[in-house]
Parts: sequence; structure tokens; C-alpha cells
Amino acid sequence: MVIHNAPFDLGFLDHEYQLAGYGKKPISSAFDVFDTLELARNMYSGKPNSLDALCRRYNVDVSHRDKHGQC
Repeated sequence: MVIHNAPFDLGFLDHEYQLAGYGKKPISSAFDVFDTLELARNMYSGKPNSLDALCRRYNVDVSHRDKHGQC
């Protein structure tokens, strides 16, 4: 799994996984997890490393992106 800020998202995924009846084992125990925020912090220490900042840094077009909480 590739996740930006993995600990945050994995908390939600683990909760939903348990609610669905798949047990108490964390979902990350079934998958390799690659945290892009951790990688970015190592590569660009002291610089902004949000998804938006990384998209600007790598010239990724986000003009059609829906942000969390927007309809």
C-alpha cells in the first residue's frame, strides 16, 4: 500500500476492518506499507511535504482533484 501519512489512514482502515468482522489484527500486517510522507520528510527535510506541496514540487496537475470535505 502506498499512503501519504500512513499512520493516520491506517487507523481508519484498521477500525473499518474490525467493524467488518475481519478481526483485531491490523490491516498493515497483511500488506507492505510505503509511507510517502516519511519518504518526503527524509528527502526534503525542513520543507513543506503535504500532498499539495509535493504535487507542486513535481509539477503534478491537481486542477481536477476533489479535496477532502468538498462536494
